[in-house]
Amino acid sequence: MSSPSRFILRQHDQITASLLLGIVALCCWNIGGETPERPIWQIPSQIQHQTPQATEYRFQINVNQASAEELMELPGIGEKLAEAILQHRAAVGPFPTLESVMDVKGIGPKKWEAMKPHIRLHDERPDP
Repeated sequence: MSSPSRFILRQHDQITASLLLGIVALCCWNIGGETPERPIWQIPSQIQHQTPQATEYRFQINVNQASAEELMELPGIGEKLAEAILQHRAAVGPFPTLESVMDVKGIGPKKWEAMKPHIRLHDERPDP
């Protein structure tokens, strides 16, 4: 009778080796090729790239009646400029035209263009 070979693994070691080989095989298995856009663990049916559409928020504020908080919702209008608008309105009266908002110190053509779609003089609702 011959003695057992030195290279035969015990049952516990065989199970460990089998598990390790299985893990390596799973890691190397590649469905459709790995790319930066499609990692190996994602199958093609799970990949759905959709670019969200930009949302345009339409709102209008009555500059002749708005509070400082409401004015600060306008693009480019912070706390100081909102207070300047209120002070101008108190000193001169209501704005007769939309363009007269540019009479407030700190509102130039660039700021005016950004806020123009969002202001109105009266309480009518804008056309949709």
